[in-house]
Order: sequence, then C-alpha cells, then structure tokens
Amino acid sequence: MPIVSFQEGNELYDITPIENIFILEYMQNAPGEYVKVYLLGLLKCYHAKENYTISRMASDLSISDDEVKQAFTYWAQFGLVEILSRRPYEVSFLNIKKTMQKTKGPRVNLYTHQPLVLALQKIFGGKRLLGPSEINFVMEWVDEWKVPPEVIILITNWCVSMKGERIRFSYVNKVLSDIYDQDLTTYTQVEDYIHQTDTKMSGATAVLKTWNMNRLPTADEVELYRKWTQDYNVHKDAIREAQKQMTGINNPNYKYLDSLIEKLYKNNIKSANDAVKYFMENEGHRKNAKEIYSRLGGLRLTDERMKRYEGWRNMGFSQYALLTAADALSHEGYKSPDDLNNTLIRWHKQVLISDKKIDAYMATIKASAQQVSLLLEAWEENRAPKNYERRIYLSWIQKELPKKLIDLACKKAENAKDKMVYADRILSNWVEQGIKTIQQAQKQTSVAFTSSKKEKELPKDDYFNLYNSWEEL
Repeated sequence: MPIVSFQEGNELYDITPIENIFILEYMQNAPGEYVKVYLLGLLKCYHAKENYTISRMASDLSISDDEVKQAFTYWAQFGLVEILSRRPYEVSFLNIKKTMQKTKGPRVNLYTHQPLVLALQKIFGGKRLLGPSEINFVMEWVDEWKVPPEVIILITNWCVSMKGERIRFSYVNKVLSDIYDQDLTTYTQVEDYIHQTDTKMSGATAVLKTWNMNRLPTADEVELYRKWTQDYNVHKDAIREAQKQMTGINNPNYKYLDSLIEKLYKNNIKSANDAVKYFMENEGHRKNAKEIYSRLGGLRLTDERMKRYEGWRNMGFSQYALLTAADALSHEGYKSPDDLNNTLIRWHKQVLISDKKIDAYMATIKASAQQVSLLLEAWEENRAPKNYERRIYLSWIQKELPKKLIDLACKKAENAKDKMVYADRILSNWVEQGIKTIQQAQKQTSVAFTSSKKEKELPKDDYFNLYNSWEEL
C-alpha cells in the first residue's frame, strides 16, 4: 500500500487528463468498448486500488473479461499500453507523445510476437490480418500457456489444412487447449498427436463416406472411432462388416454402429472373419426369433423382443422347444410374449428343458385332454374340455394316481354340479387318508364334504383363475 494517497472516494470528484492526441488520432476509429476500457484503465492509473482485477473492470463496464483483454491487446498494437503479465493480468499505460515520437505517427505495432503473428497470417494466405481478439489468443498461447511458437505454427497449419483458410481462431484455440491439457510440450510430441488424430479422422471419415456423407466427422464421432480401434482393439475391416449390417436403415449413424461394435467387443470379436461369422449367426437367430413371434399372432420383431428371445435361448431351450411352447399357447388363445415367458420360467424350474422331456410332457398334456373328453362323454356332457379340467386331470397323472381310483372318484362325482372339481376333492381326501386301492376306497362310508349346499358355495371364479390357464401347466 502506498504511504500517501488521495482520500477514499476522491476519484469521483477528481479529473482524469485525456490527451487530445488520443481523441484525434486513436479514438475515432477504435471500437467503443475498447475506448471505455482505455479510459477506465487510465482513471485507475491515477487512482490505483489494490486487487482491481480484469473481472472487476469487466463488471464495472458491463462487458466480459475477454472483451477487456481484447481491448488492451488492441491498444498494445498501437503502443499505448504494454501487457506486462497475463497471469495475473497486468497492464502498463505508456505516454502517448513518447510513443508517437518513437513511431513517427500512429501505426500498428506487433510487439514481441510480430514474427509469429506474421507467420500465422502467411498460413492464411496473407489475405487475413489478425485482429485484436486473435492476437489476444496468440499472446495467451505464448505468454500464459508457454506453447513454443513452432508448435503454434504446426497446429495452425494442420487446422487450416482440415478446415480451410476461413477457420475461426477459436477452433485453433480449442485444439491447442487439448494439447495443453495433455501436457504435450515438444514439437515431436505434437507431431505424434497429429499423426494419431489424422489416423482416427481418416477412419471416421471413411465410415461417413460409406454412408455417402461428404463431411468431416464431429469430435464425438472421432472419439467413437478411437474407442473402437484403440480401447476395443476392433480391426477396421470388422467395423466395415458391422456397417454392412445397417443396410436398409433410413438414417445410418454412429450411435447405432456403436451398439453393433459394442456387441462385437462383448463377444471378444476383433477380426473381420470373426465378425462375419458372428453376424451370420446373429441373422440366423433373428430369423428364428421372427418365427417364434409369428406363432404368437404375427408379432413384429423389435430389439426388446430380440433380447427376450436371446434370454430364452440362454436358459437352454432349443428352437424346437420354443416353437412347441408357442404353438401350444397360441392354440389356447395365449399370444402374449409374457405368457410364453412365464411358461418357460416354470418349465425351467421344473427342469423341463430338453426336447425329449418337453415332448413327453406335451404327450402327457394331450393324454389328459383325451381322458377328460372321455369323462365328459361318460357324464353325457356334450362339450369340449375346459382348461382347468385338463389341468386337474394332468395333476392326477403327475401324482401317479391309479387309473381305477380315478375312475371310481369320477363315478362318485357324476351327480355333482362341477364334476371335475368334486372328483378332485374326493381324490385329494383319499390321498390324505392314505387310500391307494379300489378296495380301500369302497370301504369308506362317508366323505366330509358331501353337502351339496357347501358345493354351491364354492367360489367358482377361484377355480377358474386357478385352472383356466394353459400356461400354468
């Protein structure tokens, strides 16, 4: 802090001297915001305050920090100020008369970075003069980031070769920022970076050309190509095989291609030959899946349904087993994938997975349906068996109840309202009492649930819900 200073607040009532030379020679052609920065900066020279930062000046003038920096860069070109430091930002105001005596009139001064600025202008064909904002970038690269001038020239040449001479300096700044963040400081390191990036760019561009898209890839697309070739180590020919799978897609894109290559990676597929085999097998699976869903009412194959089909195959079911289940369900009017899924889950829990076991199981179901039809004929009920009736008879077969014992129970139930349910209760009662033969059953003189009233009170809907679903078989 200075040992002497004006009283606090004095600047509001003081005068800041502005030389007429500034008004007549410099101010007229200068942008208005730049003039405001110069005048406020001059005022702060006469009324210095500690910790008066670029951000504080920007706030006072209602402009951005970058605009303040661009303004000082502009005045530095004319030798009216000198930028002493960019971190922290420090500016020294020079005497205008002294400056004009040295330069013999107002002219642009490219100060210490003049050779670099001229070299950059040459890269743009010599037709483009760098403005204050662009020179501000150059000063930041050299003074703040400590990027060697030869590296700046190399990167700028590379960017112009890709984007053309009309490229914005902000793009060059983004590339240099990436290099700065990766701590690539030497010319050789930056050359390697350019070579690697060119390789990724050419590969990503080749993908676009396959889709007849004549443009440069975006940064995200280049990053995806890098991921495929470096992180996943998938060969470029395998990537092309993945692209072939997108034939017929209205809008081919990197996102969809990424999902295909993700599958190759998860299956440890890297070469083109392995990719061809994988996609051929996958196409076969898709055809099989379509066949399954066609049996369920002609449902369209979607990605979600394909995943569900793959899950069924992973459970161990063959295509034959899936078709058998789908046909049986569809025949009974159950055409939802959820119906098939629930049935297969139950089969899996019962270890009904192999074709042989499933055939035997389906034969048992068919036999139970035939036996129920015979019972209905004996009971003089001229109709088709209901699902729950077939399920009840199937449960008797699964319990390995003797045929004669079943016939006796059905004989006793011939006068009941719901004969199958009544016969099932008789058999359940016999099983609980350990009755296994005709003789033992005939000796039984009473049944605890013979009341017709109680039978009428049975919740019929419960029996329907319990038995009227083939998928629960």
